[in-house]
Amino acid sequence: GSLLDSVDRTPLPSSSGREVTQSLAILGIATALYDRTNGWPLLRDALSSAINGDGSVLLFLADLYADRNESGQYNTNSMEAIYAVNCLDRPDHNTPADIQENQPAFEQASPHFGDYLVWSNLPCRYWPTSAGDGPKAITADGAAPILVVGTTRDPATPDKWAVGLAEQLTSGVL
Repeated sequence: GSLLDSVDRTPLPSSSGREVTQSLAILGIATALYDRTNGWPLLRDALSSAINGDGSVLLFLADLYADRNESGQYNTNSMEAIYAVNCLDRPDHNTPADIQENQPAFEQASPHFGDYLVWSNLPCRYWPTSAGDGPKAITADGAAPILVVGTTRDPATPDKWAVGLAEQLTSGVL
């Protein structure tokens, strides 16, 4: 927590010349958590460098997730696309006051990421297209068996989502 608090007050320099803000540092950390074999050792190096005042490895990890090049230019529109998908999938577009009210519960559940996560859906409040009634059940009646693949220990996609989809599909197999 103290590293992230420090980066919030004073962004870290990087070898590219870009500053590493708290948001970029958190994204870099989260990116490395996806891969225990390769990501965790890189995260150890990233945190060690960051503690010593260099945010280059954290920035590399954040850029890897966001598909940005070293100058900070996006190679694809994946970050915009993910907001389009997430904001339309979820009808809960909380106000800033709602988010502040929910913040303690998020911080208790995740001391390092809670504050970041609770505010991460704020753009959906201002998304120009309504989510309507939210997601609809998908049954795919008449389809051949459909294999639904999910994983455990994925930090972003709970396996219960795969279980739920397989149960919705008439011919779903988990």
